[in-house]
Amino acid sequence: HAWWEMTSSPQRMGTTAEMLITRDGEEEVLAIFGGREASDGYATDSALYVYAVANDTWASLDATMGLGARQDHSSMVYNGSSMLLFGGYDGSTSKYLSDLWRVNVTDTTHGHAERVVITTSEPEGRYGASLTAIAMTNSTALSDSS
Repeated sequence: HAWWEMTSSPQRMGTTAEMLITRDGEEEVLAIFGGREASDGYATDSALYVYAVANDTWASLDATMGLGARQDHSSMVYNGSSMLLFGGYDGSTSKYLSDLWRVNVTDTTHGHAERVVITTSEPEGRYGASLTAIAMTNSTALSDSS
């Protein structure tokens, strides 16, 4: 194992980043979503950047498809090739978000985002939280003994 310097990424803050395998199974990529870019007056946006590890290149994907701009949101890897995004803060509306999205990186040039419908009541909008997967079985996680 050796260290190497990769090409420079876009300078951003308030993003999340996850290592994914593209949907076509061909590449390992680092996906970075949202945040603010210093060169744009710190405006919040919905950019999805993908770093292809194998060839040391960055690409900006248009994967918004209704997924609004946000910063300080939470994310996690889902099924290896998807990233779940939750909540965050929309600087353009000064609103704390409570929506859940699944972002798929198809390959290093295409992505797709879809809102995950929460059938129970959504939690209140929040930012800077963490998102964690809990493996569930067919048993009840919590039961009411009354």
